[in-house]
Amino acid sequence: MKNASLAQSPLILIGGATTTLLKGRGSLQDIDQQALFAPHVKWQASVTAVRDIVPTIEKAFLVAQSGVPGPVFLEFPIDVIYPEMFIRKEAEGKIKGPGIVPTIARWYIGRHLGNLYGGKELPVAPRRQLPEAPLASEGQISSALAMIAQAKKPVLVLGSQTVVRNERVFDVQAAVGSLGLPIYLSGMARGLLGKNHPLHMRHKRGNALKESDLVILIGVPFDFRLGYGQEFSASVKTLCVNLDKSDLSKNRTPTLAILADPCKPLLFSNCPSPRLTDCLGYSQLLAPPLKESPKGAAAQDQPLCLDRQAEDPRRRP
Repeated sequence: MKNASLAQSPLILIGGATTTLLKGRGSLQDIDQQALFAPHVKWQASVTAVRDIVPTIEKAFLVAQSGVPGPVFLEFPIDVIYPEMFIRKEAEGKIKGPGIVPTIARWYIGRHLGNLYGGKELPVAPRRQLPEAPLASEGQISSALAMIAQAKKPVLVLGSQTVVRNERVFDVQAAVGSLGLPIYLSGMARGLLGKNHPLHMRHKRGNALKESDLVILIGVPFDFRLGYGQEFSASVKTLCVNLDKSDLSKNRTPTLAILADPCKPLLFSNCPSPRLTDCLGYSQLLAPPLKESPKGAAAQDQPLCLDRQAEDPRRRP
């Protein structure tokens, strides 16, 4: 779970727990799982009624994918998922004899289980909820495009946040390609541009950063992979787009910081003109020429970070 948190990966972990009737009474493996997972997850919950199962799972998936993606923990006590008849028989069968104490115990158990299983017959239709994320403002977009237009040796570094939305990968690929800038891929973004994309640089990233006059980080921080932002001059302009506010200025304060969803190619909308011709000579210095594909070979720009059977949503009728 901590690895998923550090990698900003949406993950749902479902764990079992002792029955709600025995919680906190020394039952087998009765531990405080909520306290155990709290420092490592975005959100956690314990389902205490059958009617809450579907809404809780829906919220878990929404929270895991919204904002900065991350892990969520859900606790399911066994009486929530076991048949009601079995739980009632186990709980009520342990109360023996008449008297005030057994009577109160039967009343309490009946009331507790009534709440636990109440409303379970009501149909609950699953609802698809779209993850939420901040958007860049028009002013931020204009400032970013102005920086790109003025740069002579820009370098674009794409990180994991750019591919976290599977359905937008093709749009992101097209958007960054329209800029015509040399591109380095990092983390889960590796494979975004396919095998032989002309803008994909695979070598000399350190040299590229040192020689650049504009470093653009999309969904990746100045961490160990980029020398903590100290591998190039302090005079180099930097443009950072990230979902995580703390990652925007980690180790180095960018010239322009944009707290926004990198998956939505808003920064690249209305780009004045492709920069491929402007940056072509610079790009050739960063990587050797790619071998030509054999005649009749299939296009190699299919994002490799998707499943081989993934369908481009733009091609759907």
